[in-house]
Amino acid sequence: MASNSPICRSGAAIALNVLRDLLPDVARDGFVSLADVDRLIDRVCLGTVELDLALSAHQRICLATQAKQQGRIGFRSEPLQRVLVRPFEGVFFAEPPAFDRKFLPIYFEAAAQLIGPAFPDLDNECKDIIQAMLAIHGPRLSWEAFYAAPRTVDLMARAIAAMSVNLEGSEGAARWLTLMLKPASDGGIPTENQLMEVRDLLLSVHRGLKA
Repeated sequence: MASNSPICRSGAAIALNVLRDLLPDVARDGFVSLADVDRLIDRVCLGTVELDLALSAHQRICLATQAKQQGRIGFRSEPLQRVLVRPFEGVFFAEPPAFDRKFLPIYFEAAAQLIGPAFPDLDNECKDIIQAMLAIHGPRLSWEAFYAAPRTVDLMARAIAAMSVNLEGSEGAARWLTLMLKPASDGGIPTENQLMEVRDLLLSVHRGLKA
């Protein structure tokens, strides 16, 4: 699996650069045999003091960078917001999108109001889940794996259920439109049809998770 960090990749580049410097010594008329390449690789693998020090320094930098990235995944990415978008994220990929991402800040505010006093506890629980998974999987953890985890599915069911109580029926529809018919940062406002499609998807997911 490719590393997301240029710092980590540069560690491999150190050894490759050493190999590149050695290749001209065994080249004949601009060509190098596979046997000579194998011998040079063996020499590089044996290492030198300078090479070992350089690789060790890069390893420390790489691990520190990955640790910082893990922290960003857990907290700056707001995992509960991702969970709350999961039921209708398909609308973003339609052509044209059935719902624009610029309206998500309005949605997150509405979701917090619809969920009510339980929202902070759900937020903290969601962060605990992702940090526990990061401790096991490290930087290889994907959002898909996070969504599929039983604890995440259970949390999503409770969060969407808390919202759905306030979305059902004509009163719920009116409440939803009141919360969502607000301008985005660029002044754009979602249409009622867009909002009702998102509401229907939330209620549909709630019924599916409850079944």
